[in-house]
Amino acid sequence: MRPAHLIPLLTLVVATSVPAGAQNGPSPRVRTAVRAIESMIESTGDSALLVFSATHLAVTYRDGFRGDSLLRQLRALRTGVGPIGGVMVRRDSVNFFLDFEGQRRSTVRFALDEPGLITALQLMPPVAASAATSAWTGVTWESLPDALQQAASAGFHGTLVARRNGQEVLLTAVGIADPANGRRTSINTVYCIGSQSMDFTRTAVLLLAQRGRLALTDSIGRFFENVPTDKRGITVGQLLEGRSGLIDFYHIDGTDWDADLGWIPRDEAVRRMLTSTLRFAPGTSRLSSHAAYNLLAAVIEKASGQSYRDFLQRELLQPLGMTRTGFYGETLGLPLDAFAVGRGPSRVGLPNIPPNWGPTSWLVMGSGGMMSTLEDMDKYYTALAQGTLLTGAWAKQQQGPTAGAGGSDRGYFIFHVTNGAGSSVLLLTNSTERERNTPAMTAALEQLVLGTRR
Repeated sequence: MRPAHLIPLLTLVVATSVPAGAQNGPSPRVRTAVRAIESMIESTGDSALLVFSATHLAVTYRDGFRGDSLLRQLRALRTGVGPIGGVMVRRDSVNFFLDFEGQRRSTVRFALDEPGLITALQLMPPVAASAATSAWTGVTWESLPDALQQAASAGFHGTLVARRNGQEVLLTAVGIADPANGRRTSINTVYCIGSQSMDFTRTAVLLLAQRGRLALTDSIGRFFENVPTDKRGITVGQLLEGRSGLIDFYHIDGTDWDADLGWIPRDEAVRRMLTSTLRFAPGTSRLSSHAAYNLLAAVIEKASGQSYRDFLQRELLQPLGMTRTGFYGETLGLPLDAFAVGRGPSRVGLPNIPPNWGPTSWLVMGSGGMMSTLEDMDKYYTALAQGTLLTGAWAKQQQGPTAGAGGSDRGYFIFHVTNGAGSSVLLLTNSTERERNTPAMTAALEQLVLGTRR
């Protein structure tokens, strides 16, 4: 089972010019701290921990440890969290909390001083399940409708479809799509789908490979000029599988007003990626990289002779009848009340919906910047399962047991899990900070579909 997509919740930067209706999310010092903690958890070896300690921990905090006890604590924290699948931030009057979803679910508490250095860092012990989360304990196909209604009563808003052995078990919309107007959620409500857009990029690359327009063994030097020596050997396959060594994000603090929405063109994005420092030598390790999928979007343009947007429209969205799927800044010919309003810590536009976020930037093209509905995404995943878009060995690369998630700190979340044999669950939500019971929900749904426990 491939890991869930990393969800970039706190990758905003200081706004130098903010569109009308924008509201600030977490402060720059919080965003910097979160990125540092995430990078530390994803790192390997003691040297990365020592750099993290020297760069991001307050001196008074470091001095409170004797001998190698700080290093041992950081090792334990990194091991305790493990590979990251998604992150949600919350806070109280003193502390910040990072709720991680990955191979296991865990919470890290941290505090900051005024300059933004970390003054406390702790992996929290597991807590007892709340009434909202306990509804998902031991959920079965038969009890799934009741569990979802309990989640709705606890504040879950969204759409869900579940199938067991090819038979529909549940198709429903619950809660509120727009709290300001009390508009209820419907099955065809449109949501931001965050990094789940990476699945489209993967399909597009495999389509081009199936047609002989590129090979997974092609190096990026075939598509781009003046590739630096350390990156010249990166292959298309390595970009797809997280083995390229490329950085995760490449926005520039103080230059891009937002890490997702700040506009940059393709050539600037490629320049930033190719001049960035590799996290590891290509092919020697594996780490999630949104930048790799951004670069794949540029590869798709080079190999197809079409824009990434046009290729998806002509080869994926239109053939599958996905009429409510598109890119930021588009209305898709729909009224504003067709969209779920994001309730995250960052809000841009009034209302806070994808059509008000400006055109999709090459900061996220290929790894985000899109919106869709339950019905459209269900059409897409059904097409993958049935081999409608890809055939033979190419189809198998996106079939079988998988679980993936995507989201945005503007307040959206999508989750899809399938056993590759007719059983699956797909949900989209705009719940406030994705609600504290959403991790319990996705863990239970994974258990239900895949029969695995984390």
